[in-house]
Amino acid sequence: MSWTCQCGGWNQPSGRRLRSVLDPTAVKMLLSDLPSEILEQIFALLDPLAIVKHRQISKQFLGLISSSVDLTLRIELASDGLLLRSRDLFLHYRSPSAQELLRHLLATRTAWRRLEPLQIWSIDAPNNERLAFEICDGAWGRTALRHGPDLFRAIEYLELAPSSDHTVALAGDEVSRLHPWRKPPEDLGMVIADFSFMPSQDLQVLLEATGEFSRRMHLLTISTHKKHPRASLPFFDIVGSRPRHVEGCEILLFEDRVAMVFLRWARRLRENGGVMVWDWKEGTLLMPYSNVIDAAFLTRDHMLLIKDWDDDGHVNLGLYNLLDQKATHILELPLAQTVRSSIIIAHPSHHYGYKSPAQTTGAFRADKDLEILLLEIRLTGPDSGIIHIVVSISKVLDICKSLSKGDDVEDDSPLFVKWRNWGMDATRWFSADKIFRASVRCTYGSKMIAFATDDVYDDPESILATSGNQMPPTLTPNLLVVLDFNPRSLIRYPDDEVGEKSRSVVFRSPSLWKGVNGGRKVVSRLPFRATISNEPWDYPNVYLDSTGLIARKDDSYDLFSFLPPENDDVVQHDFRL
Repeated sequence: MSWTCQCGGWNQPSGRRLRSVLDPTAVKMLLSDLPSEILEQIFALLDPLAIVKHRQISKQFLGLISSSVDLTLRIELASDGLLLRSRDLFLHYRSPSAQELLRHLLATRTAWRRLEPLQIWSIDAPNNERLAFEICDGAWGRTALRHGPDLFRAIEYLELAPSSDHTVALAGDEVSRLHPWRKPPEDLGMVIADFSFMPSQDLQVLLEATGEFSRRMHLLTISTHKKHPRASLPFFDIVGSRPRHVEGCEILLFEDRVAMVFLRWARRLRENGGVMVWDWKEGTLLMPYSNVIDAAFLTRDHMLLIKDWDDDGHVNLGLYNLLDQKATHILELPLAQTVRSSIIIAHPSHHYGYKSPAQTTGAFRADKDLEILLLEIRLTGPDSGIIHIVVSISKVLDICKSLSKGDDVEDDSPLFVKWRNWGMDATRWFSADKIFRASVRCTYGSKMIAFATDDVYDDPESILATSGNQMPPTLTPNLLVVLDFNPRSLIRYPDDEVGEKSRSVVFRSPSLWKGVNGGRKVVSRLPFRATISNEPWDYPNVYLDSTGLIARKDDSYDLFSFLPPENDDVVQHDFRL
């Protein structure tokens, strides 16, 4: 490798040696002759996976990269499917060193792989079964001041980290720490049906119940409850023709996009809900009301829709382009029978920037190229039951991009993509009678958490889907399972493992699902690792965030953090380059 230096800037490779265009007679240098500090800065400009490849060029490069904490941090983050947030906004505004960040990363990795949280604390929450809450950027928003069974008048915001007011369990010792960020609940002066929020933008989106047929979506700041300064309009009014049009509404946020999904949890058999999407900063409508069963953001400009496209009871997925305001692809779901209901579960909020007031949990964020979502489908007829389908977002987008119609094609209808051309490599199907989602917030990045029956620990293969007539068991407690679809981690740690509190099994072989009574056979082969607890988790729901789990009890929440305490000296962990 060599570079040509032109007026102090690096240009494209040219020849084997570094030349100065200002002085042709200057002494020629190899790239390897540069000072280590400059070489390290050059390597830091490369993609982390490219840095790994450069270790194979020479012993000098191997030694330089292996001894650099900054380069090692970038490699280890990429291996875990993570990206680094700004160092200036971490650990209570104290800029940490690369060594500190690497220590946190390795400790967190080991804790997740062993299912051994490093901090545990509880928050009182009496009668929380109907409590609404949301998770974003390491912060937790939960409703307060109830106004009837499903409405409320206030929201409390707090960082997902223990304070000195909480007793923190860590190897039997109490850990002292600074107070995390918290915004106490205040009466909002309106009755709220749903909300979402973005702490990095100081934004809360409130869905006010203004009448039996109507809702008003407010765009306010978290800090003052006033109109958000970056929102062109203070609110959007939504009016339905009958009460059910505004039942089960949910707000979805993604960067500067906000969506309203109708009838998400109240859909009846063969009944469609709907979705609308706005740019909340510009105040423009990006997607007019469209009949769908459910919808979710894939990127800022793409939504995934599940819809009965032909109005015959059979559903397929659709990719909708918000910039062009049209569906570009229909992705076949190989289901011969009709669908009773379906929902797309994706983590709603983790690409919103670096300025979240929740600092402790904000060091790392998920790499969007490795994200997954969960598609839950409830079937009717002889195959009545539930199917859980994990979908790789990046694989779907890449496949759709490669199969797009040419610019010279005048046909504006969506391109129909058969299952065999997209689904086998981009999905994995799971057996709902053995493994079932732990909550409505069960995905983050490349991970998903689920409950499993007791026999799964000894027979992990049973979690893979085999037939259609499967229903989740009703007995609790159940084992906890963490499914990780990060292919980089599978390459670095390819073997099954057995620990003190869990075992992990790697799945690479395809699995086969088939409907009863001669239904269609479906192959899926998205690789993953399943880490299974060997002890039951006695909680009705467990929610997943970037650095931990939130487990609900009847009158409280137990919070499990996989981040080490700030002042804790973490022991050396397994760490392979």
